[in-house]
Amino acid sequence: MEEKTIIIESKESNFQIEQTMEFQLTFSKDVSEFNFIKYEIAKIDPSSEYNVIRGSFTQDLIKNGDNLYILRLKASILKEGIYFFSDIELLKNEKIDSEFPLKFDDYGDAHVQQRHFRIYSNNEDVKEAIFTEVENIQKNRNENFISGLGDKSNQNFFSSYFFVKNLYLDKQFTYGKLKIIPYSKYSISNIYDYINSFIANEIGLDVCISYDPNDRIKYENPGVVIFYPKIFAKNELEAYNISESITQNLLQSFSLTRDTKGEIISAIVIDSQTKKLFYSKPETFSANNIMSGEMFGEDPYLNQKVLRLIQDDPFFSLLTNLYRDAVNEQHVEIKYSKLWTILEVLAESKKYPENVLKKTYLDGSKIQHKANGNSKIGNSNPKPTIKDKVREYFRDSLKQNPFLSNLLPLKSINVDRIDNLLTIWYRHRNCMVHSGGCQPFNTAVCKNSPDYALCKSKHVEIVKSNPERNIYNDTYLNFLHTSVRCILLNYFLLKTGYKDVNEHFFMVMKAIPSLKLEEININSMGELGKILKIEV
Repeated sequence: MEEKTIIIESKESNFQIEQTMEFQLTFSKDVSEFNFIKYEIAKIDPSSEYNVIRGSFTQDLIKNGDNLYILRLKASILKEGIYFFSDIELLKNEKIDSEFPLKFDDYGDAHVQQRHFRIYSNNEDVKEAIFTEVENIQKNRNENFISGLGDKSNQNFFSSYFFVKNLYLDKQFTYGKLKIIPYSKYSISNIYDYINSFIANEIGLDVCISYDPNDRIKYENPGVVIFYPKIFAKNELEAYNISESITQNLLQSFSLTRDTKGEIISAIVIDSQTKKLFYSKPETFSANNIMSGEMFGEDPYLNQKVLRLIQDDPFFSLLTNLYRDAVNEQHVEIKYSKLWTILEVLAESKKYPENVLKKTYLDGSKIQHKANGNSKIGNSNPKPTIKDKVREYFRDSLKQNPFLSNLLPLKSINVDRIDNLLTIWYRHRNCMVHSGGCQPFNTAVCKNSPDYALCKSKHVEIVKSNPERNIYNDTYLNFLHTSVRCILLNYFLLKTGYKDVNEHFFMVMKAIPSLKLEEININSMGELGKILKIEV
């Protein structure tokens, strides 16, 4: 019997609702130092790929022989269905944070055997053996798991693995067509060693990513690997993009449920038909501003001034926190929304009276009033929107900071006036907040009006020369980013009286990353071949 194994068995695996269930627990090692058992009970939903946790319980560990124990549970606390024991821990005391619990699960070297049971009503005739039924459910789930993502008209299919840091999970999850695998919860000296260990031990491939021994990329975070067994795609890059997009959304969901910010550190894509492995090199660092020197922000005196204002001015602290979050955002539409929020917060703080709003555009030409969603039809003086307030704040900033207009060269970005940029930014923000994102070809969302038409034309302009619009190639997003940064620095100047600045102070020279997948030939498909049911 394996080290740290528990067998859960009962004289019967089917229990009527009014019964008290009794299970015998057989441990592979002496557990006499523990006094309590904590466990979850999960219900299997035969119609989906998910199991649902139905309760967490802590009970006395009742001894019944050498390494034998009894567990009793009333069936009435559960409804009809098939259940199993999950996330079992032995505790020395009853507290959840018990020191050094002994865990039994499907991860690492601790396993649970014969864990399933069924609850049924008095008048139900249970004919099929429960373990056969569970096997059939699992077979259907496995078939769905490897049925594949993407356009199945593509002849090629790939598998991908995304290595994620800063996300701690204790057990595996399968979500439809992907699996989340906790891997090496402890510190590893090098990211390449971490990835090579997973390739060898989990995928079973006899390949190794080589690296410069001097390139010591430290990896000291809890990690998981997100596995996509089959992605139909034209090539490895498309397969990467399909699974990377889902991975980012998944990490976004974990930020809420686990209160943590998981980040992708590397990925591998495997073409099982040509037997090639592609991998993205782990980045040693991520930097937006690649210019150096005091005039580009490497000024201790300047940074001390900024730090002091952050400490003394809670409003500036809020703004810089919002900006830091926006800088890190990878989703193009969410980034629009986050950057616009900073302009909105600043504009609202000024409490502009309505009689100064909606008078002129930033170039001085008069605004022709039209009815909008905040006015009655035919009203020649509609109520100002937040866009009008942002326009006024922009006007003040342009007067206070001549460098801002220099950073927005209208001819090179193909707009007639700065107000057109405000329209594009505001349109993206509204479509994200109210419609879930940019949908330029959905007429129910992207309506037939000048504002929408302008925004749509710029989207089409970008995708004509790019496979997609993203945070790197969207010129209009980058000018929003530049403008927000400039305005925040202007706030700093006004509050501190700091004057030792020039145009370089507001400039950022960015390194635009390009995804390149390195290639390695593989001889045998290992465990992946077994999962995909292809030649091993």
